[in-house]
Amino acid sequence: MKNFFYFFLTVLISTVILLIGYDYYEPELIFSTITMVWILYLWQISYANKRNYSE
Repeated sequence: MKNFFYFFLTVLISTVILLIGYDYYEPELIFSTITMVWILYLWQISYANKRNYSE
């Protein structure tokens, strides 16, 4: 359940960044920010698995 929450939160943050920032900032900045958010999500998933957090 916790993994689903983090996935939903990552998708939500990425969508908000894309919708709000696309008109005001450079597309390269938006896509690199979204990439950073997904990298942090993947890091969190691998870190949680390494620490053996289970539901």
